[in-house]
Amino acid sequence: MHQLDSGKDAFVRLDAAPCNINALSALKPLWFDNSTDNYLSQGRTEDMLFYMLDGRRTYTVADGASPFWVESGDILFLPAGSRYLTVCRCQPGQTGSGICIKFILADEKQQALRLGSRPFVIAHDQNDHFRLLFEKTLAAVLQGVGGRTRAKACVFSLLSDLIASVRASSFSQHAFAEIYPAIQIMEQRLQENIPVADLAQLCHVSESVFRRRFKQYAKLPPHQYRNQLRVNKADELLETGLYTVERAAMALGFTDASHLCKVYRKFKGHSPRETAGTL
Repeated sequence: MHQLDSGKDAFVRLDAAPCNINALSALKPLWFDNSTDNYLSQGRTEDMLFYMLDGRRTYTVADGASPFWVESGDILFLPAGSRYLTVCRCQPGQTGSGICIKFILADEKQQALRLGSRPFVIAHDQNDHFRLLFEKTLAAVLQGVGGRTRAKACVFSLLSDLIASVRASSFSQHAFAEIYPAIQIMEQRLQENIPVADLAQLCHVSESVFRRRFKQYAKLPPHQYRNQLRVNKADELLETGLYTVERAAMALGFTDASHLCKVYRKFKGHSPRETAGTL
């Protein structure tokens, strides 16, 4: 419903499908002025999240896109296969530094996930929130026993927060930016029947304005949009084999299984698939 560039769009979609993190490593390199990393001919062999701590790095991309640079607080994603030349720029006698988190993204079948073909800036860190997450990931990678699991947990947390940041940033310049706080809370709290009046108040608009703007955004009134989100989540729960329709209905805030089936049929055209629901 809102447009991002292709790389960021693919990055946001990471939250909608299972993904695995393989071959995880991290380091904090230092660079002198004019230090270069050249991936123009070979391309990257892994994905990388990069946080620029000090200095500036300029990036020239092989496909002819305009060069760009990152400075302190900028966060960059460099997809596997991307081809570019990067050069460090810093003041005489000083060094540039950053935190690199390298990994290979794969789907549930261990097939590589590709998030675009060129590096792109994901976000700018306003309050050191992401710097702390990068440092925590680096520390976990360097940890002894238990560090591998902790490091992967840190990366998933980092990815989750970055995805939320990209979505919020894209909405900030969107025609429906004023209702984004309500959209966000509805998506995060599916089980709650939050009154429309409360959602409107959260967005600092009248209820009538909120209903009109929401319908323009989602093509559905708020309660139907919430039901659509619940139905999609019901599919995810049922596919696990742990949930029966009754359990899914209870978990997602439906009155009962019949209510879930009625709403599900309205959106999908058929009843939800029953499962064994074993524990």
